[in-house]
Amino acid sequence: METTTYRIVDAAKRLRKLFDRHVREVGMTAPQARLLMLVAREPEQTQSFYAAELEVEPITLCRMVDRMEDGGLLERHADPADRRARLVGCSPQGQKKVNEMRSIVDQFNIEMMSAFTPEERDTIERGLKLMSDRINTMTEEREAAHG
Repeated sequence: METTTYRIVDAAKRLRKLFDRHVREVGMTAPQARLLMLVAREPEQTQSFYAAELEVEPITLCRMVDRMEDGGLLERHADPADRRARLVGCSPQGQKKVNEMRSIVDQFNIEMMSAFTPEERDTIERGLKLMSDRINTMTEEREAAHG
């Protein structure tokens, strides 16, 4: 029997694969696209922050940033609050790439959601928000209980 959780995880996996194919249209790998979109959404954070958000090892993230900096998509800056830390931001070229990807993602979302009525889309959005909030609460409760 397939549970709701299984269906969500399965749909997310297939959605990610489809997203990966779409970002290749702008010459990006999926990990690069996720990093660039994250940096655009949460600019001027440390590499450790981005590694944690993307659930990759810091050395893996560092290598990605190195390649993307060499490619002109990202820039590193000294952190004025901590001389040892480096902050990561989008370069102007990186921001152009983000805009291209957003256009692709928007079109992808329109295509995916076209199977639903406006009311169903609203219900899906509300349900996903509630589910996300509940997962956050459960995570916090478990972390508090287990230190």
